[in-house]
Amino acid sequence: MRRFGCSNSLKKCLIMVLILLQGSALFCAASKKRVCRDGETIEGFVPLNGVSLPSKSDVYFNVPLPVQGIVEFGADCTMHLMSDLHTASHINFAIGQNCSDCAYINGQGYTLFLGGDINVPASRSLHIAGDLTIDGNGYTICFEDLLSEIYVHEHCTLTLRNLILRGWDGNCQLAGQGRVVLQDCEIDLSPEMVAEYEGDGEVEVRSLVSVQGGGKLVFGGRSSLKIDSFSTLWMDSDTTLHWKNQTRTGLVMVDETSRIFLNGGNIHADAKGENKGLQLTKGTLLLDNRCMIQNDGNTSATRSFQLGDGRNTANDVDVKVLAGALVEVDGYMDFNPAR
Repeated sequence: MRRFGCSNSLKKCLIMVLILLQGSALFCAASKKRVCRDGETIEGFVPLNGVSLPSKSDVYFNVPLPVQGIVEFGADCTMHLMSDLHTASHINFAIGQNCSDCAYINGQGYTLFLGGDINVPASRSLHIAGDLTIDGNGYTICFEDLLSEIYVHEHCTLTLRNLILRGWDGNCQLAGQGRVVLQDCEIDLSPEMVAEYEGDGEVEVRSLVSVQGGGKLVFGGRSSLKIDSFSTLWMDSDTTLHWKNQTRTGLVMVDETSRIFLNGGNIHADAKGENKGLQLTKGTLLLDNRCMIQNDGNTSATRSFQLGDGRNTANDVDVKVLAGALVEVDGYMDFNPAR
């Protein structure tokens, strides 16, 4: 009986056809938006050109390829990260259909790496329901309006790293009862902008955080601010750190390597109403160019801007007034070292 076979050249042609067909299938899949199901896990080398999460769903992501297009969060849905997640240069977030709709990200300790700028949609809320780091790679997170919000839940930490924050104007955009870590970030505030963090949460400064543009960074209510070791909060020209807080000792500098640098910036230790001024301990305060210490004309030591506690030398503040600096004081500035 005669046997029939394929030549090597024909085999190669068939293999190439199969590869092309597979590539075509992947291209078609990548060109379509992925509509997820509740409880679905998306994993492996899956190209995602747009993703839609149904309302009130839980969807799990474990994909190494960058997500691009529009990520559509249905109202009250949760994105669970099972590994680090990367976004492409063209990425947008959309949340729900109605104003005040919210969505959740449970980071589970993983990192969202940005490949481009992202916006927090107007009048929508993005809740951080598990520890998450957003590494901006130098890109920008922008709040689209006064009601755009990132809300960090209690016992959760959101780390914003290597990015620029824009559009923070008011007391809604960055809020919650959890912890926000700012690491190597720039906060861009135009002169009319007042970025306020209030509530029971904590903001932590790591490495270098600079406030630029001439606006105000306000800590109100019972919020707290911590400046880590070998870290600097840099207040640039005409910007103001406004401590409008019921807790006089809520701004914590860990040790002498924790620094506040007023490079033509200002500190407002609010002494009006229930506010009790500001006491700094430990750390280093550096002043350069024209700076203002505002204490509302206060004459009481208990509502002053106080440096040191007068009892423990470990709590003394190292103050460095650089050559050419001009420091104006309105109110009570109390140097109170123990030594």
